[in-house]
Amino acid sequence: MGDLQRGFTIANELNDKNSVIEIAGVCEGMKQWTEAAKLYQKGGLVEKAASIYIQMGMFAQANPLIDKITSPNILQMVAKAKEAEKLYREAEKAYERANDWENIIRLNLEYLENPDRAKQVFRDKCQLPQCALKIAQYCETKGAKKEAIEFLVLGGKRDNAFVIAQSHQEMDEYAKIVLKHNDKDTDEHLKIAQFYEGKSQWGKAARHYDRAEQYSKALKLYMADGEGMIPDMIDMVAKVKLDPLTHELVDYLMGETDNVPKEPQWTFKLYRAIGNVGQAVKIAVNIATQEQEMGNYKQAHDILADTFKDIRVSNMRIPHDLTQRLLTVHSYQLAKRLVKMNDHLGAARLLIRVCQNISQFPNNMVNIMTTTIGECSQSGLK
Repeated sequence: MGDLQRGFTIANELNDKNSVIEIAGVCEGMKQWTEAAKLYQKGGLVEKAASIYIQMGMFAQANPLIDKITSPNILQMVAKAKEAEKLYREAEKAYERANDWENIIRLNLEYLENPDRAKQVFRDKCQLPQCALKIAQYCETKGAKKEAIEFLVLGGKRDNAFVIAQSHQEMDEYAKIVLKHNDKDTDEHLKIAQFYEGKSQWGKAARHYDRAEQYSKALKLYMADGEGMIPDMIDMVAKVKLDPLTHELVDYLMGETDNVPKEPQWTFKLYRAIGNVGQAVKIAVNIATQEQEMGNYKQAHDILADTFKDIRVSNMRIPHDLTQRLLTVHSYQLAKRLVKMNDHLGAARLLIRVCQNISQFPNNMVNIMTTTIGECSQSGLK
């Protein structure tokens, strides 16, 4: 009938929510938005009322209803309205209630100047490529090249990240991020290896040729970098178990490559790593013998004990020579402790065993035998 005000007044006097909601729908259909919103609110459809208020720009009327809203779509409308009013903190809260993490990241980068919050939200809630790229762009504008590289990689823009790393001397950071996020990408490792090789950084190049499965090239560059890379060489050769690589590394360790023989324990560690127990035992006994002759009994004991444990774990037969040498040096180590503890009988028994193999202790023969006599005397072993 066109008498909108009378109809609205009557509707406000009704207590039947269904009727009120039905009348609100009529008002909405007639584009009487304010009356529709008020009646929806009276009928208990708070979210519907709030969405109309927000669309009409009636934020004062919408504000009391916001805490009751659960719909993500309406909360996003609230957030956008707050953002338009430059109430960025309130907008962030509304976006958070709507689980709209992407807009929270954008808000913190563009308006709140809080990149740490943006990065935290990205890592904890929303690892979308587009979010990573937003953060990367922000970091780059601020001169934070390392973080820009990380987020470009996370955003799938590795080529861009590589260019930044190359031009700003940040290849170490790029390599670290690649290793952290995708260690199996051989093409990526090859690209990094070639960069380092071009800079004559042989060790770094070798590590990435290793991960790119170009083992022969990696071994040559490890050797070019020097003896400090021997542990890496042994790890790689033990991992791939290729005979040509093993022979090449043995030649290097024996000094046939550069006429500089390396410390014998490296050859021992290589054979142990590749599982050649027999050869490892021979080398271990030889090294231990040299250490004992120099009076380095603890080092000799450690080498023999580690070899013994390796063989036992492998369920293989333990050679007699290894057992006897370990028994002797172990007895000597224990005897020294028992002497300090005044366990004269225990020390005497162990020292008698040591004296039966006294030739293994050429630097301390007199001292050991004198101590043995003293301990035997105190314990009554005439």
